[in-house]
Amino acid sequence: MSGKLMEKIGQAVVLAAKNISLDRTNNLRENMTTAIENLSADYAVIELHQKIKLVELKFNHLQQQANLAEQAFLRPQFIKALEIFIQEVKVNQSKNQDFPHWCLAQKKSLQLELLALRHSLQQELIAQEVKKSLELVTGQQKLQKSPMWLIVANLLKEHKNNKKNTLQVFLAFPSLSLECFNSSTKVSETLPQLEKSLAEAMGKFCHKYTNAGRKINFFSGVWVTKYLQVEANIQALFTILKTEPTLVLESEIDGEYLNFRLSFWDGYSANYLTETVLSRLGYKNILNNNAKSRALAWLKTRNQLIAAGEKAATVDRLYGGENLQNLMTLNREVKLKKRGINVKELAFNYLINQQDVKVLGEIITVSHCLLTGLVADKYFLCENNITPLFPRLIPELLAKLPDKAGKNELLNLVGLYYHELEQSLAATRQYILPELNLELAAQLAHWYNKNWAKKQLIKAIKSWLQQRQLSPQNTWKALLDATEAALREEDGAYLEKLNHCLAAVGETRRLKIQSRVKQELAETEVNLEQEIAELEQSEQTELEWVYEQETLRYSRESDERTIVMVADPEKTKPADFSKLDLQQYNSNLENFIIFRTLTEHSGTVRCLAITPDGEILVSGSYDKTIKIWQLATGEAIRTLKNHTGDIEALAISPNGKILASASDNNTIKLWELKTGRQIDSMKGNYHTLAISPDGKILATSDNQNYVNWWEMSKINEVQTCKGHSGTVYCIAFSPTGDILVSGSADQTIKLWDLNTGKEKMTLTGHTRKINCLIFSPDGKTLYSGSDDRSIKAWAVSTGAEICTFRDHVGWVYCLTISPDGKILFSGSADKTIKMWQVSTGAKIRTLKGHSNLVYTLAMSPNGQILVSGSADNTIKIWRRQQTSLSKIRDIPCLPDHPQKNSLI
Repeated sequence: MSGKLMEKIGQAVVLAAKNISLDRTNNLRENMTTAIENLSADYAVIELHQKIKLVELKFNHLQQQANLAEQAFLRPQFIKALEIFIQEVKVNQSKNQDFPHWCLAQKKSLQLELLALRHSLQQELIAQEVKKSLELVTGQQKLQKSPMWLIVANLLKEHKNNKKNTLQVFLAFPSLSLECFNSSTKVSETLPQLEKSLAEAMGKFCHKYTNAGRKINFFSGVWVTKYLQVEANIQALFTILKTEPTLVLESEIDGEYLNFRLSFWDGYSANYLTETVLSRLGYKNILNNNAKSRALAWLKTRNQLIAAGEKAATVDRLYGGENLQNLMTLNREVKLKKRGINVKELAFNYLINQQDVKVLGEIITVSHCLLTGLVADKYFLCENNITPLFPRLIPELLAKLPDKAGKNELLNLVGLYYHELEQSLAATRQYILPELNLELAAQLAHWYNKNWAKKQLIKAIKSWLQQRQLSPQNTWKALLDATEAALREEDGAYLEKLNHCLAAVGETRRLKIQSRVKQELAETEVNLEQEIAELEQSEQTELEWVYEQETLRYSRESDERTIVMVADPEKTKPADFSKLDLQQYNSNLENFIIFRTLTEHSGTVRCLAITPDGEILVSGSYDKTIKIWQLATGEAIRTLKNHTGDIEALAISPNGKILASASDNNTIKLWELKTGRQIDSMKGNYHTLAISPDGKILATSDNQNYVNWWEMSKINEVQTCKGHSGTVYCIAFSPTGDILVSGSADQTIKLWDLNTGKEKMTLTGHTRKINCLIFSPDGKTLYSGSDDRSIKAWAVSTGAEICTFRDHVGWVYCLTISPDGKILFSGSADKTIKMWQVSTGAKIRTLKGHSNLVYTLAMSPNGQILVSGSADNTIKIWRRQQTSLSKIRDIPCLPDHPQKNSLI
C-alpha cells in the first residue's frame, strides 16, 4: 500500500472533520431568542437563561468587562446575587493577599458552570422539538412501515426518556462491482462482503469508543444503505432527527471509482452540513497496485529460489500461479511506459485475489473510522467538555497498515488537527484549557512517537504558568522547576494529571507540591502554632461542650440510642461533669512518651513497617534508601540502596521474611528481610502496596487509577481493577483477607471482593483526597484519613459512616491502631500525632515532638511501642505509659453523613 495514498486519504478526512463547525453558543442564543419571541419558553428555560446571564456577568466583572445594560434583563433575585458577588470580589481584592489566585479559581469555576448551564438550557430547548418529531415520525411510520423509520422513532423515544446526548452514526456503503476485474470465484464472493466487513469493523470501533464513557449509536445494513443513498432521504432524516447529533457516512460507485461523503448535524443548528470527503477514489487501481506489489514480492522469492539451485521453469510451474501472470502483465506495462505510451488509457487485467480485497477493505475501514473518531471527539469535547479519546485508539486502528511512512504522515495530520481543535476553544475555555491540554497529551502518549504528546505537554505547562503570571521557561528542566515551585495545595488535581502525563511521555521526574510541606507551613508557622495552642487550651472546655451537646441530642433521641456512662453511671449526671471531673479525666488518660529518636535518614521518612514478631523496624525515605533497625535498641542493622527514586511505600509479609518496597521511579522490589538480598523487581507507576494476611497476594495502586493484585510467588498479575476516577493513594487488606480497600483522589473509598475481583461497595463522605486506610483488628470497622483534615469510621458490612474524628488542623496522612482495637492514632501535616478513643470518637491526647508533618505511623504487635516518621527526616519511637482509663466517659460520636453508602 502506498504511503502517498494514505497521506492523501488522511488529508481529505482531516479536512472534512475540520470543516464541521460546533459553535453552539451562537446557536443557543438564536434558539433562545426564537423561543422567547414565540412565547414558547417555559419557566425552566427562562430560569436557566437567567442563570446563564448571571454567570456571564460575573465572569465579565472579573475580566473587567462589565456591561451594566445587560443587568437590566436579570430578575431581582439574580441582580441581588450579582451584587453579592461584586461585593465579594471587592472584599477579596482589598483583604486577600492571594487575590490573583482566588480570581483565577473563580474564572475557572465560572467557565465550567457556564458550559454546564448552556448544555442544560439546550436540552430544555430541544425537548419540545423532540415531541414534535415523535408525532411526525409516528405518522410517517404508519405510511412507510420501514425499519429506518422504526429506528428513528426509537431514538427519539430514548432521547425523550433519558435526555442524554448521543452521537448517532449511520453507514451506507454500496456493493462494489467486479465486472472490470479478472478474479477468482472466491474473490467474486469476497468483494461484495466488503460492506459487511466494514460495518462489523465500524461497529467494533464505536463499541470501544462507547465503552470508554462516550456513547455512539451505530446503524448499518441494507435498509440503511438503500434509504440514505438518496439525498432527499437524508434531508427527511434531518427534519425528523435534527435534535439528535448525527453523522451519516455514505458512498456511491462511479464506474471504477468510489465517492465518499458525509452529512452532519449537531442537534442545535437549523441546517446540516453535506460534504464530499473523497472524490473518485480509484478502488480498481488500489486492487491492481496491490496485485503488482504481490508480483514484485514473488519475483524476489523467485530469484532466491533460482539462486539456491532451482530451475526457473520449475519454480514458475510449481509456484508461479497468478503471481507469475501478474508479473508478466506488469512487465508489459513497464515496457510500454518506457516507449512513451500512455498506459493509463490501456486496460491491464491483473488477477485479483482475497489478499488484495483485504487491503482495500483496510483502507476503507481506516478512512471511515478515522473520520468517525475525529468527529466524535470534536463533538463530545465541544458539547460535554470530555477529553478526546480517539488518539488512544489510533495505534490499534493503524496497526494493520504496512507502510510506516504513511502512518507517520497520518499521525502528524491528526496531531495537527487536535492542536487546532483545542486552540479554537481558547476563547471560551481559556481557564480550563491547561487541564484539557494535559488530558489530550496523555492520550497522544499512546502513539509510538511521543513527540506530539511532548509538544502538547509543554503547551499545557506554559499556559498554566502564564495564567499565574509566570514566565514560561525555555528548557525542559527549567519548565518543570518553575511549575513545581508554583504548585499549591489547590492544584492537586492538576498535579495528578501532570505527573501521569510525565510518566506517559517517558519522563522519570515526578513533581510534588513543595508548598504543601514546606512553603505554606513556613508562611503560616506562627498562626499554626497559635491555633494548636488555642486548641490545647480549650480541650477541657470543648470536651465539656461536646458532652453537653451529645446529652441534649440523645435525650431527644432516647428511643433510638442511650448514653452509656462508664464512670459510675448511677451517681454521675450531666450536671455533675465539673472542672474537677475534667482534671481527673485528663490525668488518667493513656499516654505515649518519646523513648528514642533516630536521625540517620537524610530525607523525609515516608513509610514504616514492623515485623510480626515486633523485633525489626523498617523505614523508607526520600533519601532513596531503606533502613532496617533493631526496634528495641534503635540500632541500624543495614541499609538497602538499590532504589534510584524516593521510597513511597513498604510492606512486610505475615511470616516476616519478605519486604516489599515501592519508589517513585516506577519500581517495586522484593527483598529477603533477613539478609537484605533483592529477590525480584518489576516496573510500574505504583503509589502504594500491601500484602494479604496469608502472604500470597501483593496489592498495588498506580497513578492511572488502577488497583492491581499480584501473586507473590511468581510476581504474576492476578487482577487489575478500575473504578476510581482519580489516583489511588492508599490500599489495605481486611484481617480476613477477603476484602481489599482503596482510597483515591476522587474522594471515594472502594471495597473490592477478592473472591470475584469485583467492586463491592463505594464509600463517600470525605471532601478531599483519601491518604490512608486501616481496618480494626476484628475487621468490622474501617478508618480513613483525608486531606479534608478528618478521620472517618465506617461499618464494613453496610458501608454506613459511623463517626467522624475532628481535631487536626492539617491534612491527615497516616493511621495506625492498637492491637486491642481501642485506640486509634493519626499523624498529620500539623506536625502532631493524635490518640482517639475508638468507642466514643473522643480525642485522648495530642503527641508533639516532630518539627514537620507526620507522614507515617507503625504500632508494635504488643501495643507498647508507637513509631512515627516525619518530613523532619527523623523517626521517633514512643513508649506506652501505663495509666488508668477508669474515668473515661463513653460519649457517642455522631456521623457527619449518616446515610448508608450504596452497595454495588
